[in-house]
Amino acid sequence: MKLFASIITMTMLGSVYTWSVFRLHIENTFSVQTTSSGLPYMTSLFFYALAMMVTGRKLNSNNLLKIHIFGILLVGSGWIFSGYASSLLELTFTYGVLMGSGVGVLYGIPLLVMQKTYPEKSGLMSGLVLMGFGMSALFTAPLFSWLINTRGLMVSFRIIGISFLVILLLVAPFLRLRRATATMPHIATAKYNSLWFVQLYLLFFLATTIGLTVIGITYGIGVDAYGYSTTTMTAFMALFAIMNGIARPFFGLLVDKKGFGFAAYTSLGLIAAAALLSYFNHGVSLFIFAVSFAILWLNLGAWLAIAPSAVKEKVGAEHFARMYGTLFTAYGLGALAGVYISGVLIDTTGDFSSLYSFILVTVLLAFGILFKKGDAGLRLKKT
Repeated sequence: MKLFASIITMTMLGSVYTWSVFRLHIENTFSVQTTSSGLPYMTSLFFYALAMMVTGRKLNSNNLLKIHIFGILLVGSGWIFSGYASSLLELTFTYGVLMGSGVGVLYGIPLLVMQKTYPEKSGLMSGLVLMGFGMSALFTAPLFSWLINTRGLMVSFRIIGISFLVILLLVAPFLRLRRATATMPHIATAKYNSLWFVQLYLLFFLATTIGLTVIGITYGIGVDAYGYSTTTMTAFMALFAIMNGIARPFFGLLVDKKGFGFAAYTSLGLIAAAALLSYFNHGVSLFIFAVSFAILWLNLGAWLAIAPSAVKEKVGAEHFARMYGTLFTAYGLGALAGVYISGVLIDTTGDFSSLYSFILVTVLLAFGILFKKGDAGLRLKKT
């Protein structure tokens, strides 16, 4: 039941990845361009990461329920108040700060529950839970699109908020742990200035910069730039969500079996291939567009499984929430950097080739970090 409740919770939280469904409506409602319409989205991801860092330092078996309820209230109120926003600035606060913070507060809870409940299969079980987050858009993107078309943008925000509030409260009692009585053991590698942590932080920043950039603008690229129908893109969003979701248990298992290095090199190689396909295709082939963007969505999911598995392997379950919470600030920085840079590139050049070039350069930087080896760094081969 813990696994089921965790997946349901993550599915609700993962709806943050459906922003591209709202984006065109936001631009029309508030008369803004691509860069501005990404502001609530990148703000939500930044506060999601920031709240996860703060919560990760405090989260334990004894205060889990209080933090859980607080996070649920933030998520629900953020969506509901977004339905009353009269400006983009207000929407940035309600959706970005409130809802985003709530996602960050709640995100680490199912992961901590899985790490403690299934210590021997943490990579796989965490991946299954994260699959709910990644595949959320499969269910929520068409639902939200239908809501907007039938009820309007602002009413849809309110309906989503009330629904999420009820569902999250119903499953919350199943995500509990026994109260801890012993203090956490000291682990030498549980330090923020460790070489392995610095390497992983930079890699996570670069990989999530790419993934969050692509996810936030996929729908707009397909409809506005390449002229695909909204029906086609809604179907593709479901496909991409599936890829993002299944990547998490797959790459979690890959880390368990083959080690961090194999999984990381595989992911970065796939990202580079997808960016090259997109660069030369320019939306001419619908099939190549689908394949390349499916790969890009898949690899955001990949790193959201690779990173927690690497942290768990280095510091154990007791220090996991604290260390992963801090690592997750790289996700927030990636959201800010990626969404802003991509928006500026598109608004100034009007050509998506610059976006794909940006992705390729970012992948090359990530490969450079992986090539740096050392006894104190990330273990690149499974022993």
